Amino acid sequence: MSCYEEANIKAYCKRTDTETPGPCVFPSLPKPAIVSQLKGIASMQFWSIFNFKHEDRVYIVTPLYHGVATNIALFNALKVEYFDDCRRYGVTVIQYIGELLRYLLHQPERENDSVHKIRVAFGNGLRTDVWEKFQSRFKIPWIVEFFGASEGVGVFLNCSNRVGAIGKHSPFMVGEEGLIISAIPAYQSGFYKGPKELDNKKIIKNVFKDGDRYFNFGDLAYMDQDYFLYFRDRLGDTFRYSEYKLNV
Repeated sequence: MSCYEEANIKAYCKRTDTETPGPCVFPSLPKPAIVSQLKGIASMQFWSIFNFKHEDRVYIVTPLYHGVATNIALFNALKVEYFDDCRRYGVTVIQYIGELLRYLLHQPERENDSVHKIRVAFGNGLRTDVWEKFQSRFKIPWIVEFFGASEGVGVFLNCSNRVGAIGKHSPFMVGEEGLIISAIPAYQSGFYKGPKELDNKKIIKNVFKDGDRYFNFGDLAYMDQDYFLYFRDRLGDTFRYSEYKLNV
């Protein structure tokens, strides 16, 4: 699923200078990833996935250099007394990276763990074992897991509460692992602020036909019989640890 193909986004973009750079985030290595106006506009569509309403209150604790905090919501908070904060402010939607929920699970159990108004948790990097324990203990009705990259040109979404899945797709061979790539839109001029060599390392050419260009996420995924995708391994010049990309 590409977040750049929504008709209403395209209509808005006709009236906006979509190539004007916005903020830069630092996903990995000393290379700032460019967040264009178009990507910022497209990110707003994410909230419609779980029927975000004006009465919802969101709690995001990742720092602003993290792509989710910048692209999804310019908001930051501390992790101290997490659920106490959620109860105090009537939070209904929380954003996570996988390690955050693991940290919360390691906190001593309390009688009011499931006393809150949270209806959905969305984020990425949630391990299967953490997912099941967290959802059971804190009684979170809906978990929306997604896969993407700050500098990427596509995204996968698991809106089905399928434990461990990062999204759903069909072109992959069922039961086999494959590299995640995404077609680069014609208007995409670059991914990083710096030498063009940084961009070229992420581009694969002539994949399905001569002249095409695809963004290489550097991640392997596996698809089950129901077409749900699962993260398998990290390739390239970084690896995933605690849901962050670190230098090799």
